[in-house]
Amino acid sequence: MDAKTPDIQPDTTGLHVAEMLANDRERQQVLFRHAFLRFQFSNEEIQELLQETLVELMQVGRPVTNPEGLVRRIFHVRCLRLLARKKSRAEVSPLEDEPPNPMNLSRRIHDHLLVRQGFARISRLCRDILISHYIHGTSMRETAERVERAYSGISKLISRCLRRLRECLEP
Repeated sequence: MDAKTPDIQPDTTGLHVAEMLANDRERQQVLFRHAFLRFQFSNEEIQELLQETLVELMQVGRPVTNPEGLVRRIFHVRCLRLLARKKSRAEVSPLEDEPPNPMNLSRRIHDHLLVRQGFARISRLCRDILISHYIHGTSMRETAERVERAYSGISKLISRCLRRLRECLEP
């Protein structure tokens, strides 16, 4: 996917970018090679990732100023999420043969409750920032847009919010 290609113009909609990607086998092949060579995903997994990317592109409501970058970023984030899911399944599968350890379960529940309580104690802005950036995987620029803050200060704001959450989690 070359940034100089004429068929996807800047300031277009996400739906238009999705249509162009759906009809452009060459662009799909570039993404396919990326997922196959970097992550070693199967053909089926890559096809699923492409479909998810198209769906997410169609949901972009604002004008897209860098269509090529957006396609790459969405697809790459989808690849990372699939890789994380596969790793978590691989970590869990050996444990399935053993009976559940009540101490581990108890600890996980305790940790989960602590994090929920910590999120309840921090401001709504901090909650929105941390969830957007770390849970939904948005970039700092997108996080700044979502919370209507300046991009130049979002890194410091994320650090401040993390510090506040850590303070809430300390005994």
